[in-house]
Formats: sequence, structure tokens, C-alpha cells
Amino acid sequence: LLHERYVCKILHQARNILKALPNNNAINLLQLHHVYIVGDLHGQLADLLYIFNENGLPTIDNPYLFNGDFVDRGANSVEVFLLLMVALITSPSSVFLNRDVTLWFPPEPKEAGTRLTQQEEYEYNQLQDLLWSDPDPRHHTGCRKNEYRGSGYYFGKDVTEKFLQKRRYAAIIRSHQVKEKGYELQHGGKLITIFSASNYQGHSNFGAVLQWKHNDTQPCIKSYKAQSIDMNKLSFNKRVTLLEDQAYQSIIEKIFANKTSLQSEFAKADPTQTGISSLILNSGHISPIVWAHIMTKVLQIELPWLTLRSRLNIPGIMEDLYSLKDMLTALFNLIDQNHSGFINPNELAEIIKLLFNDDYPGRVTDAFIDEICSAMDINKDGAIDINEFFESFRLVRVKPSELQVRPRPIHRNLPRNQPATKPE
Repeated sequence: LLHERYVCKILHQARNILKALPNNNAINLLQLHHVYIVGDLHGQLADLLYIFNENGLPTIDNPYLFNGDFVDRGANSVEVFLLLMVALITSPSSVFLNRDVTLWFPPEPKEAGTRLTQQEEYEYNQLQDLLWSDPDPRHHTGCRKNEYRGSGYYFGKDVTEKFLQKRRYAAIIRSHQVKEKGYELQHGGKLITIFSASNYQGHSNFGAVLQWKHNDTQPCIKSYKAQSIDMNKLSFNKRVTLLEDQAYQSIIEKIFANKTSLQSEFAKADPTQTGISSLILNSGHISPIVWAHIMTKVLQIELPWLTLRSRLNIPGIMEDLYSLKDMLTALFNLIDQNHSGFINPNELAEIIKLLFNDDYPGRVTDAFIDEICSAMDINKDGAIDINEFFESFRLVRVKPSELQVRPRPIHRNLPRNQPATKPE
């Protein structure tokens, strides 16, 4: 659960970005190469996570346009909204938000105690028409009142064509309307509706997301359904972990760069003067609050250290492994042939056979490979991420006094039927 302090920081930063943006988003596909367009989400977190899982998180080379109705009616509106705001903050040049304006209440004139001016009423009606108008379900031409919504208009194919010609546009991609397949192409394919909230409000509709590439004349549209989404199998959390690793790695590096200063401060704060066995977790007899205060003071970084305390002890990036990190990262990337961020069983099997088949002919069986894959796949999700890979190679340092050396019998290679002599 995100602390309200950080929620406020997210909201303030997002507001500063949004206030500086124009009313219309402009996306240059020659620069971005492609864009994913997401329709109504209505606070349905599973749909948003599924979209990110299937198409990747928003990054500078993976832009998204969210076409309004992010929240409302769904069970996770706050989570959806915060996730979109964080995406906007981290990738402001690659995340585009087409915002609704809610017009449930009558407009107020600029001057109190007066009626709306003709211009104000005209602008208000324009906004209503933009928000609540739909393509005519009876395929009529022209415009007529929107009977279903009670506001806005129905418009025909001729209206769409006239608008596109006047503005020199190729097509309109809109949302704000439930579609059985998650999308619908109308008016000769020039009017496309995208709706991304699957099984919306008791409907059995699909959700959809649209991808448009800079060299394509037609978009690619993918449909999905929330009931077919197994949240436990989504690799979105794993992808987030990989992104977080970069941040955690930079923190770890800063910790080790200031190791001496940290240990000195920990020693001063430790009333027992027993020394410090770890920079992260086992800080002698120092309370967590004091530990967090020292981390902030020495590193000059204001972070939720108490929350990060356990996360910073990620297997594989502590001192014992630190010197081998670069080599193991290179090895991981070599095995991860499709650069997905995970090693799948086939990729691991291929490298194991390459390394050991010649030296151990006949012994590198499928069962042997499965056993290694299972041992490395700690969370048993069918893939090996970089933390699990690091953990498989983690070094354990033991003091010489703690080693227990036990003699192990080694027999010579003796001819058959000859009894063994004393073990060596």
C-alpha cells in the first residue's frame, strides 16, 4: 500500500506536467515509430496490467496514448490512476493522456449572479457534443439527438467524411462506447472505436488495444477478456522488478561507496559497541528508526528506508556477489537470447547441452535439465529472472574456523573382483 505522502508527491508532479501541456496531444510516429492506443479502462486494474504485460511498460521507445475514462465504476480506480500518473512522470514524452471533462452540473457564468453569455453557452454545448456524441446506430446521415445518452448527437458517415476532409485527417480513433469485440470499425473503416475495459459492468464484452506503426496504413488491434486473465501468471510484476532492479542497484552502489561512513555512524549509534555485521539488515542493536535516519543523513537521499530495508537484501547483489555482478549479468544476457528479461527452459537447456554434451555424453538428459531449471526457478513461475539467476551463483563466505572437514573415502580404480584396500 503506497503511503499517502508519496501519493501526494505523485499527484503534485503529475499536475505540474499536465498544467504545462496543451489541450491537444501531438504524437510524431516518425520519431516514436509506433504507439499503443488504449480506450476506456474505468478503474479495471486487471485490464491495464494485462495490456502492459502483453505490450510492455511505457518507455521512451514504447509510447502509449490513453483515450479517456481512466477511472470510475471499476474496483481499482485509485490504483489505475496512480499507475498512469507514474507512467506520465517517468516517461512524459511517451505517455499521452486524453482527458475527459465531466459535465454533470450546469455551467456557471464567469460573473456571479448573471446568466451565461451566448458565447459561454455555445462553448458548453460544444463540449457536450464532443463528449457524448456517437456514430449513428441506424446508419442515418447527418446529425440527430442522441436518444440513448440524452445528451450529444448521433452523426452519420457523411459527417465523419466531411470532418476528415476539412481537417485533412486519415481516420478518427475514439472511445467512450462499449463494443462487443472491444473495438468497431465504422464509416468505411475511417471511424475506429477502442474500448479496453473487458466484461464492463456485467457485459460479456472483450477489451481491446490498438497499435499503429509509422509505416502501416492500417492499425493492428488486439482483443482480450478479463476472465481469461490469470493474475498469478502475469509477468508484469516480474517486469516491474527488473525495472526496479536498476533503481535498487544504484542505491546499493551508493551504499557501498559510502560504506565506511555508514559503518562509522552505525558504530556510534550502537550502544553495545558490538560492531556492524551488515550494512542492510543486521545493524547490531540499532533500532530501525535510527538506522533509517543514518541512511538518510549519510547518503543524502530521502527515501522510505524502513520500507526498503528488507528489499535491499535482494539475494545476489550483496557484498559476496558484488564483484561478479557484471560477469553474471553478461552471462544472463547471453543465455536470454530473445532479450525478454527472463531465461526460459528452452534457452537454459540449449546452453547446458552446448557446455556439457561433449564432456558428458549421454548424461545431459531432459530429466537432468529439468532438475536444474526447477532448482534455479525459485518462485516456480516457469522462467528465471536475473535475481534467481544471481542467487543460483551466490557465493557463501565461511570463516575457516566454521569449516568442518570430513574425510571422504576415495577408491582407486581397481580391476574387477579385486577387493578394495583401505580408503585414501
